[in-house]
Amino acid sequence: MGLVQIGDAAAVVRPQQFQDWKQTLLQEGENAPTVARLRKLADADGFAGYQKPVLDFTVLAFRTFSHRDLVAADGQAILEAVLGKLSADARVVEVPLPEETVWQKALARAGKLFGSGVGGKACNPGNLNKLVADLAKKRDEAAQARAGHVAALLAQRSAFYQGDPPRLRTARAVETLLAKLATADKVALVRGLADAKVETSLEAMQRHLVDSATIARALDDKMVFQSLDALAALAGNPDAAQVLSEVAKALEADELHVAIAPKLTELGQRALQIVAPKPKPVSSKPNGFVASGVASSLGQLDTERAKITEALKTPGAVLDLQLTWTVRKP
Repeated sequence: MGLVQIGDAAAVVRPQQFQDWKQTLLQEGENAPTVARLRKLADADGFAGYQKPVLDFTVLAFRTFSHRDLVAADGQAILEAVLGKLSADARVVEVPLPEETVWQKALARAGKLFGSGVGGKACNPGNLNKLVADLAKKRDEAAQARAGHVAALLAQRSAFYQGDPPRLRTARAVETLLAKLATADKVALVRGLADAKVETSLEAMQRHLVDSATIARALDDKMVFQSLDALAALAGNPDAAQVLSEVAKALEADELHVAIAPKLTELGQRALQIVAPKPKPVSSKPNGFVASGVASSLGQLDTERAKITEALKTPGAVLDLQLTWTVRKP
């Protein structure tokens, strides 16, 4: 077919045939040729007798050469094309691509934040489709983990910290980013990722995304925060003040620096120990005890006699009186 020139080290696509195709299509006013039309161009007179897999290979080669995309009749991109099974009414269409600098920045951020990659750095329709599909999947996973709701949960706990701390700024940046990724416009999605504002650091945003489900559960733990609310009412209690200070630091710091879930669990337990009622001390005196005393002089003995008389008046009980005395030389 003359499409490829094979050398000692590499195979290179010959552009002339595809340039001729482009010229023919331009003369016909056809900007989005169908697979059927391109198959016809590959074997114009039908004498070559190429099978469909071979013809479809030329279609895909033309798509790559002309930096176009293969889409179904409904306009959806065909990500996995099978040679010999391309639909005749599928089309090879021109697609807008992001600027090279925007693409490279978005690609780097996709890897940093989501672990996404396309197996190559070239900005072409195929790689754009792969990146967008992967980011859509990661966006849905982040939404399911409530990554975009953490900022609202932190706002509900604002009584425990001051100002606009790093954790809150990171949470808002992630929320904004996920909103930008919720678009069907592929170029807009890539630009949104590249231009997204980083309030703290990409590392902090990445950790937030990874741990968002755990963070959300911790911030939504009503039992822990009921204990902390009770603690806040103990004005002047140094133990309470210490726990509340640690709560503020945990809520203010990024997840990169403080893992919020185990810290809040620990602080909630400490708060509960402080606010819980203290058990009454257990008496060491034997059962049935009414009164006792001791005297070291006859004057004190008179006082003790009065106590004994009063104790013997205890109603509803049969009492046993025991007396002991000792005289010693000094």
